[in-house]
Amino acid sequence: MLGRDPFRIDILTDIPGINFDIAWAHRTSITLDGQTIPLISADDLIANKIASGRLQDLADVEALKTVQQRRS
Repeated sequence: MLGRDPFRIDILTDIPGINFDIAWAHRTSITLDGQTIPLISADDLIANKIASGRLQDLADVEALKTVQQRRS
């Protein structure tokens, strides 16, 4: 962890349900202040949240799927 809430950043080296090499190939990115920042894809984030199985993660899955449907 870096920083303190509400500005804390968690750096994860392993997450359930995701293979790094596959997730890296699926990554998306944003540009912020001229820096390109890689982000996990929505599909891989959903897979991770399902694998985690926590109630909040499962609720997040529903919200992410709703956003995906609205964008299609």
